[in-house]
Amino acid sequence: MRRFFQALKAERTFLIMSTLTFIIFSIIGYTNYQEIMQYLKQMGAFEQIQEAVDQIDRNPTFINAFLTLYVKNMVASFSMIGLGFFFGIIPLISLISNGLMLGVALASAAEVTGAHPFTLFMTTILPHGILEIPALIIAASLGIRFGVFIIRGFIGIFSRTVMEENKKDWKELRQHIGVLMISVTILLFLAAMIESALVIYVKPLG
Repeated sequence: MRRFFQALKAERTFLIMSTLTFIIFSIIGYTNYQEIMQYLKQMGAFEQIQEAVDQIDRNPTFINAFLTLYVKNMVASFSMIGLGFFFGIIPLISLISNGLMLGVALASAAEVTGAHPFTLFMTTILPHGILEIPALIIAASLGIRFGVFIIRGFIGIFSRTVMEENKKDWKELRQHIGVLMISVTILLFLAAMIESALVIYVKPLG
């Protein structure tokens, strides 16, 4: 646990930037949800979510729900990390789109149910989101971090100082990247357990 917090402290700049980005675009998604919902639908942003829902509906068991949600989130998170080498663009876009979808989902659900968005957030998103969202932010931060390494690597071709700083930062990251990736795995595992329980045991009762 201590190594985890040390790793978070070492990556605090990118984590703070990613957190602020997620929050800002969640607010944008909430305040402009009708327009953004149409845009996200056109971009196919909800297709993976619908596929997961359909897969769970075909076999509504806890194990199937857990595996569906866990695999989906793991693939999404580690794709953000790996694809960060393409200049950090893809994890940044994923972070923005996830923020927008959260805001849109809250606003849309509040309109349909008449419930306060804060109540909806606390009862439907926070129980698993308190683990899933930090995992998303950590994964996006690492992906963006890799993108920065690549960009600085190109700059370092023309500047020995930049190249040396980049090597030093990369060496420091390697000391705690394993801890962060394991943490993402554990957080998503626990989040999938909670969300699966909500989907299978709680929602049908309503």
